[in-house]
Amino acid sequence: MAQTEYGDYSGWSEANSGLQVEDIQDTQFVKIFADKYILPYLQLTSPPKRAQLQEKGYKNGIYNYTPPHYYYYFAELVNGTTLIFANNGDGTTGIVRMFIIMIDINGGSGENRFGHDIFPIMFNSQNGFFTLGENMSDDVVLQKCASGNAMFYCTELLKRNGWEINDKYPW
Repeated sequence: MAQTEYGDYSGWSEANSGLQVEDIQDTQFVKIFADKYILPYLQLTSPPKRAQLQEKGYKNGIYNYTPPHYYYYFAELVNGTTLIFANNGDGTTGIVRMFIIMIDINGGSGENRFGHDIFPIMFNSQNGFFTLGENMSDDVVLQKCASGNAMFYCTELLKRNGWEINDKYPW
């Protein structure tokens, strides 16, 4: 829907114009991106907010990924899913390489582990939305997901299975 309204993904990085390095480090860029291109098209339980993981029920951060004291931008959907927006970039220069949208299918109440109840989708203006492993074989994606060390690939496995957890899913 946002692509219909705002055009090709390649122009979406314009949300960064005019921001300072401090804004990039402090989730401001993520907020601008989410508020403009993602959240207007979803049903939320309350307005999204900037918070630390521990404030939102992620007492130990997200397993094997990040400490609980970092700030993120949270949006809670009416179906119980929480979207956690982050950026992957250079906090020194303010260059954002991509956004990460972590989709937590049961909010902060579950295991909070990638591949179990959190599934990341990335975005950049060159590729649009993507998952890790898109150019890999089914066997390689399954192996990476099942290894426990590369669980970002589990999102690609779900995507290939029509966004359903089936019998082949390792968890």
